Amino acid sequence: MNYYDVLGVPTDASEDAIKKAFRKLASQHHPDKGGDTTKFQQIQEAYETLSDGNKRQEYDHPPRQGFTGNFHDHQTFGDDVFAQMFGAGGRSYSFRQQQMSNPDSMAQIHITLSECYNGTEKVVQLNQNESFSFNIPAGTLPGSRMRVTGKSPNIVNPNAPPGDLIMNIHVQMQESYDLDGPNLIHYAQIDAISAMTGCDLPVKHINGNTVKLKVPPGTQHGSKLRIRSMGLPIPGNAGVSGDWYTVIHVHIPKVTDAYSVDLLNKLQAPKIDIQV
Repeated sequence: MNYYDVLGVPTDASEDAIKKAFRKLASQHHPDKGGDTTKFQQIQEAYETLSDGNKRQEYDHPPRQGFTGNFHDHQTFGDDVFAQMFGAGGRSYSFRQQQMSNPDSMAQIHITLSECYNGTEKVVQLNQNESFSFNIPAGTLPGSRMRVTGKSPNIVNPNAPPGDLIMNIHVQMQESYDLDGPNLIHYAQIDAISAMTGCDLPVKHINGNTVKLKVPPGTQHGSKLRIRSMGLPIPGNAGVSGDWYTVIHVHIPKVTDAYSVDLLNKLQAPKIDIQV
């Protein structure tokens, strides 16, 4: 492993350039942000060596015989840098900690739109003998990640504690429904006469209840009708929900027979010839 290549800097890079490259890469690959643990460890190791003048000298000009370097305590490595980037009280991913723990792993969890609205409990099978259940709160959005401490099945070092299991939540959409954040989007089709005259449109909410939606006269294709607070519950905000939007699609029938065309022409408003 070439430390200069890991940090993406030339061999004559200055200390400031090395520190700048480390900050950028550490922020991108930090495990708390979903980064790869092994890659992050390599970045730490490279920076520890190249940011120290003596270690960098030994790395650039290794001894020809034997090993003359010393092992060092890595516990406080990069503390000043991490305190600035992630906060002094944040989770420390020191080199020693990386060695002492097994890597985290990712699981893909699929739930229905109804389960997303109501909340649900899922069972994850870790191996043939072990499984655990966990709750997904109502209103959990697609792409959300949930971390369960110590449940990673990826055991590289059996003598070290297990890493965490990070669950990536996927929501399977129902027909005629979509999500825009916590807002529920529903698509409904009405005929042209109903769009012109207005109508009562019964729609079934994903909670199982039927709602009668009033479509006003003159509704245009693509119009959005909103019902407040009938979207997804917003986790952490008791009693607060997104909105419900019904997007109206107006179906225009294909009329070709002369009688129907003539009848529709008679329904049009009379044209007034205004002379000045």
